[in-house]
Amino acid sequence: MSQTSSGATTEDLSVTSTPNREPMLAGFPWVSAMILYTLSWGWSLLRPNTLYWDDWAVMFNKPANYGLQYLSDMGQAPWRGLVEFCLAQLGTWTFSIATFVMFFVTSLFIFEIL
Repeated sequence: MSQTSSGATTEDLSVTSTPNREPMLAGFPWVSAMILYTLSWGWSLLRPNTLYWDDWAVMFNKPANYGLQYLSDMGQAPWRGLVEFCLAQLGTWTFSIATFVMFFVTSLFIFEIL
């Protein structure tokens, strides 16, 4: 009797001790999320060369290094706007694309946390 019960106990421990982990974002509805997200926020991509109200003062008709100098004159770290001004060198359409992609990536992180 004791051999049977110890065998059953060992068998139960081996079943419960193996990790049964799902891959990250396994239950995420990819297709419906991309379709709904694009329908909701994709309209922002229809205005590709648009600067928002706070971008005009720093970027419109200014030399390439003006933005970094502007931040430095305000007492902020020069690397604060490095990504923003690198995107501006590629074109103002990159702001719309980067914003569109990063909002979706942020929603993935929130889904994973919750």
